[in-house]
Amino acid sequence: MGLTDEVPGTKPAARASKLLRAGHWLPLVVLGLGLVITYSLWENEQQIIDQDLKLNFDFSVQENISLIKQRMLAYEQVLRGARGLFSASESVGRREFHDYVSALGLEDTYPGIQGVGFSLIVPPAQKESHTESIRGEGFPGYAIKPEGVRETYSSIIYLEPFTGRNLRAFGYDMFSEKVRRIAMERARDTGKVALSGKVRLVQEDGDREQAGVLIYLPVYAPGKPLDSVESRRSAIIGWVYSPFRMNDLMAGLFGRHADEMDLEIYDGTEISGKTLLYDSAGTRSDRLKAPTRHAVRRIQIAGQTWTVAFRALPPFEDQDKRGKVRDVAIVGIVLSILLTLITWLLAVARTRAVESREALAVKQKQLEDLNLSLEQRVADRTAELERLNRELESFCYSISHEIQAPIARLDGFSRAIAEAVKAGGPDDDTVYLASRLEVASQRLRHVIDSLLVMYRMGSIEIERNPVDLSELCGQILEELLQNCTERTITTTIAPAVVVQGDRRMLDTCLRLLLENAVKYSAGNPEAAIEFGKTEHAGETVLFVRDNGVGFDMTYADKLFQPFSRLHNEYEFEGSGTGLPTAQRIIERHGGRIWCEAEPGRGATFFFTLA
Repeated sequence: MGLTDEVPGTKPAARASKLLRAGHWLPLVVLGLGLVITYSLWENEQQIIDQDLKLNFDFSVQENISLIKQRMLAYEQVLRGARGLFSASESVGRREFHDYVSALGLEDTYPGIQGVGFSLIVPPAQKESHTESIRGEGFPGYAIKPEGVRETYSSIIYLEPFTGRNLRAFGYDMFSEKVRRIAMERARDTGKVALSGKVRLVQEDGDREQAGVLIYLPVYAPGKPLDSVESRRSAIIGWVYSPFRMNDLMAGLFGRHADEMDLEIYDGTEISGKTLLYDSAGTRSDRLKAPTRHAVRRIQIAGQTWTVAFRALPPFEDQDKRGKVRDVAIVGIVLSILLTLITWLLAVARTRAVESREALAVKQKQLEDLNLSLEQRVADRTAELERLNRELESFCYSISHEIQAPIARLDGFSRAIAEAVKAGGPDDDTVYLASRLEVASQRLRHVIDSLLVMYRMGSIEIERNPVDLSELCGQILEELLQNCTERTITTTIAPAVVVQGDRRMLDTCLRLLLENAVKYSAGNPEAAIEFGKTEHAGETVLFVRDNGVGFDMTYADKLFQPFSRLHNEYEFEGSGTGLPTAQRIIERHGGRIWCEAEPGRGATFFFTLA
């Protein structure tokens, strides 16, 4: 054997030794890499969830601001109607004011409002005669309060409902109190609605008191010029107004957000205990924790600034998604450990090198798929938010478009009545205009009620139970035919049609479809309405059919658009929200709705339920 001869097994042993040394470090490198990847995925998932929650929080803030403004705007309209009563009458007595406010249905239609009243300006020289006049109406204890000598007196002479807490306000001089006077003067000088700052209402009796505010709208003497501040001050005779207890005013307004957000409203721009008007969370213990999200917005309500502070409560955080973040971390750590073990086995056993590389490739593919899945979820969520924004914009546009017409009519008829009264008192034209004003008011109320129904059908929870649709149709048609005694209508109802669904919502859906069938078959002397069931492609299909006026199927795509009508409203009354509401109910039940029709030969509405 020569010196240059190789010792058998030397090179393989050296390679094995090198591989063993590399095997000591390679598993640690793989473990570190796996933990880095896991942390990256965990952080990415955390950012996605935080972004989702931020978008939801911002959307909820804007939605709640809109709800507050809409509610206050609705109450402004109540005062405008009350001022219209004074403008349209030479004098408004206690009975007339009572009847008008009672017709508004405040308790059912305007939650939180304490009442509607009228405060009269009483010149000092007329104070005694005014007091005697009110006492002569059956109120022997009446007096303007508080007592004292002032340059200007005002007195609450009407306040409906004239019961309970409101009796304490009878005769109160709101102009004597600074905060109320500022709002009353602003309303008087601008001719617009004015909201007061924070006050203690005279209706409070010390039991569970709430912060209060008042809204004022000036009432001017008929026929006086109102083109300047001085002329408005000269023409003022009093104010129509409404008092509000803030907790009652905001009760039930925020619905599903009530347990997720603490909402605080402050008078003005200062955030402090003395300016606090309303706190939705009250004394809840979880509000004491540091909020993860908060926002402050300032809004203008009838000339008064409100500062609204929003704080996310623990229920706002999506615990399910937080659990997914934890799962990503656990899975990532487990995978890292597995990869480390696999790498150690590969370093020890060269024969499994190919298998280990394939296993690593599989794991890599899983990680890539997980990244793609996360990116797709972000894209899907973004698309959903964009769709919701488009629906909100469309809904707001529809509301604005549909309500403008009756408001314009109300305004036009009110002006015409006022001019007629100025010209010499009521006549046939004035009576006609008053009737048209009533029709326009009813139209506006019907539109608002329809919007509320359509909104509720998209937000209330479905309670699924067996529902006998045949029985429901019989009850509904019996009610409808009682109002059609001058017509002959043949009805056909398929027996024993029972489905699983929410009885209240399905009652609303069938009522809307059957009301349409009765309405649009009015011109047929042999009107016939049918509710039935059929099978199509293995699916149960329900239908409501009539032999009325029908319509051209060219315009069928407009049927289920809110406020879209295929017939003139003077020919067939309606708000254009019935079919969209029915569609929303059916879709919430996992079904679909469509129609087949022909002009002059009626229409058939088909629908399915999951």
